[in-house]
Amino acid sequence: MKRCGLWLAALACLVMFAGASAFAYNEAPVLRALVEEGQLPPVESRLPEEPEVIECHTEVGEYGGTWRRAFLGPSDMSSLGRLTYDPLVRWNQDASAVVRNVAKDWTVSDDGKVFTFYLRKGMRWSDGEPFTADDLVFWYQDILMNKELTPSFPEWLTINGKPAQMEKLDEYTFQIVFPEPYGLFVQRLATFGTEIFYPKHYGRKYHINYADPNELNRMVKEAGFDYWYQLFRRKLDQWVTVGRPVLSAWKIETPNTQQHFILKRNPYYWKVDTAGNQLPYIDTMLNELVQNAEVINLKAVAGELDMQLRHIDVANLPVLKEGESTGKYRVILWKPALGADVGIMPNQNQKDPVLRSLFRDKEFRQALSVAINREEINELVYLGLGEARQATVIPECPFYEDEFATAWAQYDPELGNRMLDEMGLTRRNSAGYRLRPDGKTLSVTIEIPAGIFGPWVKVSELIKEYWEALGVRTTIQVYERALWTERSMGVEPEVLVWNVDRSLTPLSHPYWWIPQTSYSYAPLWGQWYESRGQKGEEPVPQMKRVMEMYDLAKGTTDEDKRVEYGKEMMRLHAENVWVIGTVGLVPGAMSVGVVKDCFHNVPDVALTDVLQNSPGNTHPEQYYMTVQ
Repeated sequence: MKRCGLWLAALACLVMFAGASAFAYNEAPVLRALVEEGQLPPVESRLPEEPEVIECHTEVGEYGGTWRRAFLGPSDMSSLGRLTYDPLVRWNQDASAVVRNVAKDWTVSDDGKVFTFYLRKGMRWSDGEPFTADDLVFWYQDILMNKELTPSFPEWLTINGKPAQMEKLDEYTFQIVFPEPYGLFVQRLATFGTEIFYPKHYGRKYHINYADPNELNRMVKEAGFDYWYQLFRRKLDQWVTVGRPVLSAWKIETPNTQQHFILKRNPYYWKVDTAGNQLPYIDTMLNELVQNAEVINLKAVAGELDMQLRHIDVANLPVLKEGESTGKYRVILWKPALGADVGIMPNQNQKDPVLRSLFRDKEFRQALSVAINREEINELVYLGLGEARQATVIPECPFYEDEFATAWAQYDPELGNRMLDEMGLTRRNSAGYRLRPDGKTLSVTIEIPAGIFGPWVKVSELIKEYWEALGVRTTIQVYERALWTERSMGVEPEVLVWNVDRSLTPLSHPYWWIPQTSYSYAPLWGQWYESRGQKGEEPVPQMKRVMEMYDLAKGTTDEDKRVEYGKEMMRLHAENVWVIGTVGLVPGAMSVGVVKDCFHNVPDVALTDVLQNSPGNTHPEQYYMTVQ
């Protein structure tokens, strides 16, 4: 039995003894006033017996302040999820290890099948009600196992298609048991673990297993729904329903559809600093709804945002640096786990049979890849800050090899033309575009989601030039993000664009390496994989081999074997270029930010990636503000 959290627990106890235990616990003045008025219990009663101790980045902070941010609406909620990243176990700041969090400790059986988690006695939801193993059982039994709420069991909770079982051992201890060894489970839990917290005392009022049928039906009708599970989802949506209890540092005060989406501190938050101060330091987070990312960049330059690490465009870096003094802010450049800021993805499930056949021919994809002048893109769009490379993992990843980054990434349009000629695509129309085997013009459309994280349109415009020089007519279409996602899941697009992130710890969520059922280059292959061949479309043999390697990597408890399997996955991707990379290792999504001079404890350099829920991996609860 491996005692995974013991050394961390011992370290925290030493820190607590040296710091917090030497003092009475302290709290924010706004909470102290509520205690004095009798509206809140004392801080000692609101904290668990063993609060998590957070070491501040620079110094112990001060209480108070309103953190001004900007966001793009309900579809932008992942940004708030990152700022309130508090799963059962979590990634540390540089993603070198998974450490304790909501769970104060955990153990893994020697055979890699049984995971036992120990919760914090006395920990509470934001409304003051106890948080116990019963809440985890509620999530498993009443949400995951309910087909109306969860039609498909989450893939990350399965091994070789076989689901986990959960067992409550006592009020603060539970087990997750798999039928086969699952060596990657703790890593995957650190990524997906925020999805498991549902307050039973609150949720049971809206659940068909507990609520009075007549009362539940009345609430469903009053809310304008037809079914109980629609009401349940709405009431348990922490970004829409004010009053939904949470475990995070801040809780919403207004729905996310408001012009000013406001979060307030959680008075029962279960972390303290080394001096015994209950976190978070900042009272309020104010998110202003704006029309597009351009407005966010303008606000950043004007000094109107206190700390923003989302939707800041690297192309604006010179202007942002120039405005630091007058705007009273500093620019930060975090290190992204970004294999490519723009990944070009020909749709392997395209409905047009001729395009589908071309897109599935790796020589066609390789020809498109070598036609791209990555060095020019890097200079013109990324100010020379990136690296021309293929879509693969970053050098810090144990699965990295130089040959993966250079595969079919050279600029060689002559080779690209020759490859297309050798495929038989030699006929051209009067405009010089190649003709498809059916005699139609060989034309592709690149679809881009609007208002996202970087200069994707600019890069796509350059790719249009390169591909048209190859004789492939190329158009660009920008869609609102929700529509872009809907089209992708419906396998409508011809070529999609997204950034190839998740490139340091890729197996904890292999989004670009195993096709997903949501937006990806082969949603039907993703359905086939997740359903174990019951749905979707069977992939080509090379992709089936990738999936086989991932299954082996998931299961093994031998780290050397996992590296072997991971490298084979990346080798297959390098050879087949299902995702065509452009420029990587560049300040891109969530890596360029602005921090006001009055805003503290934000690292100048840190790892940023969606799998680590950045900037959540830097503990935003220990950020603090001073008066300018």
